[in-house]
Amino acid sequence: MPSGRYNADKFLGKGTYAKILQAIHETNNTVSTFKLIDMNTNSFQSVVRECIVHILLETSSEKEPLGPYVPRFYEVAYDPIHNLMILRSERIQDILYFRYKASTAEENDKIIPHTLAHIAHIFDFFYKKLKFNHRDCKPDNILYNYSPSTGQFQIKIIDFTFSCLSWNGIPINAGEWFSKSDTCYLPSRDLTQFIYWVYTNASIPMTPQLRSILADILTFPAENRMCQMFADCFAYGRYVRTWGESYKFLNTSRIINWKAYPEKLRDAMMRLLKIQDVKGVPTLTTITKAGIPGLEHCVPEKVLNPITRRCVLRDSVVGVQLLKLSKKYSTPSTQTLKLRRKYANPKMEKKSRKNRK
Repeated sequence: MPSGRYNADKFLGKGTYAKILQAIHETNNTVSTFKLIDMNTNSFQSVVRECIVHILLETSSEKEPLGPYVPRFYEVAYDPIHNLMILRSERIQDILYFRYKASTAEENDKIIPHTLAHIAHIFDFFYKKLKFNHRDCKPDNILYNYSPSTGQFQIKIIDFTFSCLSWNGIPINAGEWFSKSDTCYLPSRDLTQFIYWVYTNASIPMTPQLRSILADILTFPAENRMCQMFADCFAYGRYVRTWGESYKFLNTSRIINWKAYPEKLRDAMMRLLKIQDVKGVPTLTTITKAGIPGLEHCVPEKVLNPITRRCVLRDSVVGVQLLKLSKKYSTPSTQTLKLRRKYANPKMEKKSRKNRK
């Protein structure tokens, strides 16, 4: 059971199977994140396996630079009254998606490659150490701490509901939504899916240069021809795939995206940022030293208004509206993307939005 009493302080978000709260210990005022999992739609075995995956990732990266690479896992408990499993972990500042969405296209020219290099380094470590695959890799599931004085990001991965790994030769599969024949370890799948999410999300500002670079990463050989994951390819005859379809697409043995292998992606992003290590091998220290100064950052109680570029309270009227808008675009919207392609003229797009209302 949790050590002491906690008071729910803030609603942080929700997914398909759980709700996330911030809670404060009533005596020592320590802040934690609580994940409340509805056991009417989950099994105890899957939750326990998720906890085991989280703990193995934490302990394996504990002594690494800026480790661990996941929030520290504290406790797990069961609430029989509400039929909830409660997972308590370390509170991290904010979600990477909010940072992408709140930045200008020019700022994202630095932020996205910088964070991609950082994320690729972390996944490369977990791939080699535990043959780990996240299988739900998107900016919603990447948290970060940010230092305004140095411009450095400290990135943490969360939400291991669908994850799998191999520990001492023992396969551990947290998700019960995958068949036994599903391949857990595909080195390029997570990062390709992450880049696909960033590329297809209409709410993330990007310059044509960065968009072209990401498009190149998402173009790779499949069945003796070049395939653009975001275009009409041999699987799923549509231009934009749902999140589940993107996973199935990358899970086929025909897809080998060498460009999104962790080491290759990390090196490519480092070159894009004109960052070079004296030994020729980029390290996490090299990546984090190349900070991104001058970016406004909001404390956890606030959210950045992308129009005014000012921090406003999350609980304020404007803050609530911004959070609702962020949730609306939390996954790629097929309708939004089709409209964006159809209406290159901003005035026509504005007219279309008015008609939809």
